[in-house]
Amino acid sequence: MYVSIPHAQGEYGHALRELRRGIGCTPDRLSESTLLERTLRERIESRGEEVTADRLIMELTHLIDSIGDPKFRESLLVALRLDLRYRQRTLMERRRNYNRDLRNSPDSEMRRLHVDNLRTMERRENKATEQVARYLDDGLQVSDRAHLRDFPLRPIAPQGELAVEAISYSCAFSDTGVLRTQDVTRWVRATSPQTSPELTVTHRYFNENKTGLLDIESLYGCRVVERSETVSGDLLARISIHKDLAPTDGVYSFGSRISVNSDATCRPVIVWRPRTSFTRRIEFHLRFGEPHLPVRAWWFVSSQEVEGELEPPPSEGRHLEHLDEGRYLYRIFENEDITPDLRYGISWVWPG
Repeated sequence: MYVSIPHAQGEYGHALRELRRGIGCTPDRLSESTLLERTLRERIESRGEEVTADRLIMELTHLIDSIGDPKFRESLLVALRLDLRYRQRTLMERRRNYNRDLRNSPDSEMRRLHVDNLRTMERRENKATEQVARYLDDGLQVSDRAHLRDFPLRPIAPQGELAVEAISYSCAFSDTGVLRTQDVTRWVRATSPQTSPELTVTHRYFNENKTGLLDIESLYGCRVVERSETVSGDLLARISIHKDLAPTDGVYSFGSRISVNSDATCRPVIVWRPRTSFTRRIEFHLRFGEPHLPVRAWWFVSSQEVEGELEPPPSEGRHLEHLDEGRYLYRIFENEDITPDLRYGISWVWPG
């Protein structure tokens, strides 16, 4: 059956399909589509916000991120090079590396997204472009939580899995801005009498995109039973705690340490994403070495970590106080401030 597609919607779809080619979505390539750039610009201006190249790309990222089905949403983010884990310069490389990571993921939900034929990946991207094109044609304004409203959140962790009730990051930076260590404390509880004592965690270094950057060790209360890397350098680890928890046991805490093998200055962002509504507290503690101290810093809650790197105006009140003569920053999120699948973190500006 033939379905008529509005002219503008068809142009949006064509522009998005063109954007995924080669290096993906960049400000220069976005400007080549006059209609798409103008529409994104008008959406930003309608909210009284300043239009910049970064905000144009972030507006498009918001629209894609509002797609509820991850097999469509994530495929298009990867194809357009908007997923920071996949920065390869060709579309085929991005697809291939993303699909390889899906196949090797320790997360069964992620493995189910793996495909045998990359043409299937292309069809997923096309489905996502159609949905974004409809959003643009309809003038739909989506918020950070749009897809969370359309698709119900998991109210608790899946039965049999440990739920993270609180997490604390303590990060130590060198005098050149390299993240040397990241100590992580997790407070977990059982979700059923048959809860597994194991938890799968993922860590990423925000700068380099290669393997061999990260390692993990136990500090207390657990042991690392398996570790692996993605082709983009993400560290995947399976951690087993020292106790078989039951729901009546309450909260159990354990600690691990991430070590970074790099000389590259860290991209100025630290972020964590809660997966279930069990999470009640998120802490960030950042210690810096002189003379490489942050000039300004702010906290954020967003659907994409790249959005958190956009400095807010002072009127929003999100800038952080610099303590210990600029060597220490912290931020604590608690209770009703926390929503599953949003990103929570701190970003800052390095000195010139």
